[in-house]
Amino acid sequence: MDPMISPPLPADDADLPTIVEGSPQSFVGDVVEPSKKAPVFVYFWMSNPACEQFTPLIERIAREAGARVRLVKINVQQYPETVSYTHLTLPT
Repeated sequence: MDPMISPPLPADDADLPTIVEGSPQSFVGDVVEPSKKAPVFVYFWMSNPACEQFTPLIERIAREAGARVRLVKINVQQYPETVSYTHLTLPT
């Protein structure tokens, strides 16, 4: 197996959705726990032209990867506490 391609999630996690709308409250269940078994991509976004162009591409890649990866989208306008000075631009 190619080391750059992660295996599918284990069968007991196969019913996890590939794309999830996350929040600070659900971060452990949406990101931390699933990341122990497969890569999780956390996408910080907001309603702006760059994110509106970039989001469909990221979602398509996540759908194509299927159970090998999970995409957790966090809306920084809805959850401004998730943004720090390290996020200089969005999307991130």
